[in-house]
Amino acid sequence: MLRSLRVRHLAILDDVHVEFGRGLHVLTGETGAGKSLLVGALGLAVGERADASLVRTGQPRAAVEAVFELRPGSAAARWLDARGLALEDGLLIVRRELLASGGSRVFLNDSPLTVAALRELGDLLVELHGQHEHQSLLAPERHLELLDTFGGLDETVARVAAACAAVHRAREALGALRARACERDAVAQRLRRVVE
Repeated sequence: MLRSLRVRHLAILDDVHVEFGRGLHVLTGETGAGKSLLVGALGLAVGERADASLVRTGQPRAAVEAVFELRPGSAAARWLDARGLALEDGLLIVRRELLASGGSRVFLNDSPLTVAALRELGDLLVELHGQHEHQSLLAPERHLELLDTFGGLDETVARVAAACAAVHRAREALGALRARACERDAVAQRLRRVVE
């Protein structure tokens, strides 16, 4: 669970600190107030692509710090354990610094980490959705799945997939048998020549 988010020198945000408790949180405000920047800052904290132009003018760096409370045994806690990274009192502090000169640095509880590893961990910590992302009708790769589900064909799709896999395995087995038959015929021909 996200406990707090602190953003410093990111675009129009000078120093913002937001605490989160349990339950639903809603960010409201006028256009240009910085709501999208807060969501973007959280994205940076979980490994999304960074851009040096986000650093506030006149500042050498911007920083985003997110504090997460992790349950023991959660996927994120297991990910950390597997890499020898320890939690402090069940809290994970992710700090990402964007340098005005380009590049960024990542720290987990003050231990350095790569952005790629942060992105991997971030997928276990937060799921961010933007406007219209919920509209899977707009994604052509989902059309067949949606149509099958709408038609109540999930069981049929599973049976057809199993049948296709069985046909594929049978074709591979037939190919192997044909190859062995060709080898057998070649050996038989060689032996006939030797005998003659």
